[in-house]
Amino acid sequence: MKKKGLALALVLMLGLTACGNKSGDAVEDYGGTTEVVEVGKVPASEQGNTTEAYAKEKEEIKPRNGRDLAEQLGGENLSFSGTFNIGQVSGVSQIESVINNTSVLPSYRVSGMTKEAVKEQEIVKALFGDTAQEVKRNIGNAKGDSHVVTEVCEQLCYEFVADYQSDSPKKEFPAWQDLDTSFWHTYEGTSQGMDCQLLIGFDSNVNFMYLSFGPKNWGDAIDKADATEVLELMDDSILSRGDEDRGVAPLDTNLSVLAEPSNQCTRTPEELAEEASKFVSEKLLVKLPKEPLQVKEGEHYSQLLFYPPSASKSETLAGASVNGYRAWLPYTLAGQEYYVDEFGTEAKIRMNQGNVWMNDKGVIGASLYIGYQFEECIADQVAILSFEQAMTATQENIAAELNHAKIPSSSVELHEAYLRYYPTPSPDKQNEFTYIPAWVVPIQQNAADRFAYCVTNATDGSLIEIGYTEE
Repeated sequence: MKKKGLALALVLMLGLTACGNKSGDAVEDYGGTTEVVEVGKVPASEQGNTTEAYAKEKEEIKPRNGRDLAEQLGGENLSFSGTFNIGQVSGVSQIESVINNTSVLPSYRVSGMTKEAVKEQEIVKALFGDTAQEVKRNIGNAKGDSHVVTEVCEQLCYEFVADYQSDSPKKEFPAWQDLDTSFWHTYEGTSQGMDCQLLIGFDSNVNFMYLSFGPKNWGDAIDKADATEVLELMDDSILSRGDEDRGVAPLDTNLSVLAEPSNQCTRTPEELAEEASKFVSEKLLVKLPKEPLQVKEGEHYSQLLFYPPSASKSETLAGASVNGYRAWLPYTLAGQEYYVDEFGTEAKIRMNQGNVWMNDKGVIGASLYIGYQFEECIADQVAILSFEQAMTATQENIAAELNHAKIPSSSVELHEAYLRYYPTPSPDKQNEFTYIPAWVVPIQQNAADRFAYCVTNATDGSLIEIGYTEE
């Protein structure tokens, strides 16, 4: 059966990599030595005093709002050691963590996507105005339709339409579908002076909205009608698989063969990213955080190479031109990764993903997959606990809440801690979440076998969730 997973296979071409951790100096102590104690025991410094003294000491633990994240935590390279008990089960912590330092650490209120929240007609009107027309036919690359929209439509058909769930590849795909748990509708009209198409869809199984937009002919984006193909390049390498059905041969070379290898776009990627953020917010009605779209991975920008199908027959790729850049929805907030299903369990809402393509014309295409909307910045800067305070709180949370029946051995171990932006559900509003910094700590029966994880609020040490990897 030919069925493709949309969350990973849709035309993202993101090149998503884990955000590189910074290595730093040795951990400094900014708040004096805090004694690591076994949960429920009085610290040695309080021996001979009452348990009330220990309770008072805990009440006085407050977040430290330092100049940056590392100062609040106690360094960039962090470690913590401790022991605790879960009934008759013993726990040992030997935790190491490396953080990406930042001077800002905001929190946001977000709302999960629903079918009712898809503002279809408003998006169509904002993008195409009075030129919009419904597309209720089959579309395909060979029929002069947008490659971006066609590829997303293809993926949706393979996922949801029974006639396409076979090993017989199809070349045309229904552009307008209303199914039990999903829908997608396609429109065409004029945007940025180009004949474009737009697909809007929603999948109720995962509460994901799909937005795909692009010119019917990529060449219109650089005013070269024959340059119908486009590639994204993160370095000087040019590699494509081609398209036999449309007579487009594969490419395997580099930018040095071009007569003009430099980017013909006169605007900077950062300037374009600012405009793209505005476009996504005002035209596609996707609410973004304050941070701009990302345009750089390490030292490399993602550039756009436009070329005609005949380019492969020329040693200099005649007709090819580097003109524009790709931006993408950041997979970090303030340099910290969003929590996804990295520990065998999924977050309550799916992480937004997607690309925006741009050059001197402005935004020339986009493909976005939206699981939530940023509704409000609650705080530009939140204060968090030191690493030692947060890990001590994590031990206490595990000791109090871990399900004994799910512990596979007589001991548990904690070795890792990851600072993530975690979607914390609102206690009184359904489908509303707060993105706050949180510590995600895998719970293991040995150094390699995770069976659960604990999510601790980094701002106050409270328990957000204990989850189990088999669920």
